[in-house]
Amino acid sequence: MIPILQRTVLSEALLHQFLVEQAAQLMPGIAVIDTDFGDAAHMVKILAADARGAVSVIHYTTQADSDFLLVSGLAQLHWVRQQRALLKRLYPAQRFDEGLSPALVLVAPVFSAAAQAAAGYIAGASVRLVRYQYFLHGQAPVILLDEIFSEGGRKVGGDAAQPGGQTAGAAPAAAVGDQLPSGAAPEELDEPQAIALSPEEIAEFMEFDRARLKKKSPPDR
Repeated sequence: MIPILQRTVLSEALLHQFLVEQAAQLMPGIAVIDTDFGDAAHMVKILAADARGAVSVIHYTTQADSDFLLVSGLAQLHWVRQQRALLKRLYPAQRFDEGLSPALVLVAPVFSAAAQAAAGYIAGASVRLVRYQYFLHGQAPVILLDEIFSEGGRKVGGDAAQPGGQTAGAAPAAAVGDQLPSGAAPEELDEPQAIALSPEEIAEFMEFDRARLKKKSPPDR
């Protein structure tokens, strides 16, 4: 008998419970340290540490419009990194490695193309975008997770982009020197560098990208 899954809406409370109990499904080795960490102005829903010992933030939403998540998650991560002394006092058993870049795991039902593009420009943090789908199998809840972006590259059509811009399974590009006259040496190109952007710059980038995509879209008839 083929099981039938019914797509339904996931409450934020249930998503929070799932992420706390099953955090390892988001990133191997990540462990939840505390929840609702901070004050009214700086509230981190889930504070964690990844397998490396780097401080980590798991940030989520059940809203379809999730563009705000990247900016607010970066703001939370920035604030948490400023609380190193407090973290040591509150969690003495947890050894944070301050020399490692922090990890930001964002979970939402959908991520826009602008959010995915902006995530690729973040330096100084390990960012993962994880999309979820929620179903009911009878009365049993089923949550499917799909990592659509990580620091290793964006997944497009099932192939993950490799460091250096090469996509898995793709043929290598022709060498620059193939088109040069005999005896001429190809010009050495600098490797692209990550650009560190502030939360405000990320928000501005995403707004610009949305406007660009809207301009390229055909008008409604």
